[in-house]
Amino acid sequence: GFSALMAGIYVAQFGIQPEWFWLLVLPLVLFVPKRRFISLLAVLVVSFIVGMWRGGTMFNQVDQYKKLYNTSVTVVARVADDAGENQRGQLEFMVDSIVLDKNRLPGKLQVSTYQDVVVYRGDRVSVSAQLRSAKGTSRQGYLSAAKVEVLEKNTSWLESFRSRFFAATNGVLGQPYGVLGLGYLVGLRANIPQLRSDQLAMTGLTHIIAVSGYNLTIIVQAVRKLLGKRSAYQSVMITGLLLAGFIAVAGGSPSINRAAVVCCLSLLAWYFGRRFQPSVLLLLSGALTGFANPLYVWGDPGWYLSFLAFTGVLLLAPLINEMFFHDKPPPMLVGILIETLSAQLLTLPYVLFLFGEVSVIAPLANILVLPLIPLIMLGVFATGCLALLAPSCAAVMALFPQSLLALQLWIIEHLSQLSFAKIAISLSVIRMILAFALILLGIRMLQVVVKRREKSSLTEANHLVQ
Repeated sequence: GFSALMAGIYVAQFGIQPEWFWLLVLPLVLFVPKRRFISLLAVLVVSFIVGMWRGGTMFNQVDQYKKLYNTSVTVVARVADDAGENQRGQLEFMVDSIVLDKNRLPGKLQVSTYQDVVVYRGDRVSVSAQLRSAKGTSRQGYLSAAKVEVLEKNTSWLESFRSRFFAATNGVLGQPYGVLGLGYLVGLRANIPQLRSDQLAMTGLTHIIAVSGYNLTIIVQAVRKLLGKRSAYQSVMITGLLLAGFIAVAGGSPSINRAAVVCCLSLLAWYFGRRFQPSVLLLLSGALTGFANPLYVWGDPGWYLSFLAFTGVLLLAPLINEMFFHDKPPPMLVGILIETLSAQLLTLPYVLFLFGEVSVIAPLANILVLPLIPLIMLGVFATGCLALLAPSCAAVMALFPQSLLALQLWIIEHLSQLSFAKIAISLSVIRMILAFALILLGIRMLQVVVKRREKSSLTEANHLVQ
């Protein structure tokens, strides 16, 4: 049902809208046959049509942009993220909640300007420029060399605290540690230099400065270790508050929204003593986020990369662990390597389709860098808090994350200089689909092998007992 729902949402982007939606859905909902095959078919049909209906509503809204492309427009919108400088020296940021001539437009627009203007997340701005179309669905267009006027500043306590925390942390840690440390902590990428971004891409480490499931997993596991044995209720409540606060500070990107759904569902299942099947958990999170915003399913790279990486971590990595370590957890570095390779394998066809190149030293880089990320996040957070509360003590605390960040920068810089760090391979759509089919076939074969091994082990144990 979840798969069919996402398939229906995807198909709706081509303008296919079932006008006979209710005529077909109502009989199936009111009468579900008892035969299993027919019941399954009913679920698939209903879910697919619901997906088409939801996608169709978004298609009608997004279709308004077509008549606006290559025309001069003036929109009033909300700044959706932190502003930064692009390669051409322009101030660049994204806007949402877009209003044009009193009409509300969906999605986001990318804005760049040469003006000396200061904008913060949540500010209401007026933007005038020629609207150009954009590839993908993470943005519905871009306004370059725009005229920007700040209409209303965001005076919320959250944005005020966020700005003071970032400024205090940057001031104590200094450069380049402050920018990279905040990138680790909350995914703040706006001020990371292009050279550093290129080095992270060369070593396959871009994901560590993009807020994703890894950040949320660190929070969930830390709270569970501290409070899990004392009180499951307190653990769930505190974790939920921390996740909500983290998302409020970091922003609700497609990858973080999907990861948040996975973390919350996993946390609730743990609280009630239940377990999710990994495939159900992945598809449920995909269906919920896709239904909330069909633009994710239509081609948002961040959503797809996050979804595929989690598929590797939740489906493939446990099978590999079971094959080689049975019920015992693998050593930490081996576990990181297995999860990294699993995530990379599942994202590889899509990455090659999008970018036509891949980092071959990513496994080594991740083994050297990832174990220190939780310590750096803790150190940066503690340094920022002390910088606000007790500035005189913050400089001493900053030595801890600075030393770890210096080590990581040395590793990243030296690995990125290797001539074989990246290789260029391009995949067409058909080859990408074939590659995914082969990977899924391999996962299925691995599942069969693991199940047979478990069955044979259980049989041997029964014989020994007898």
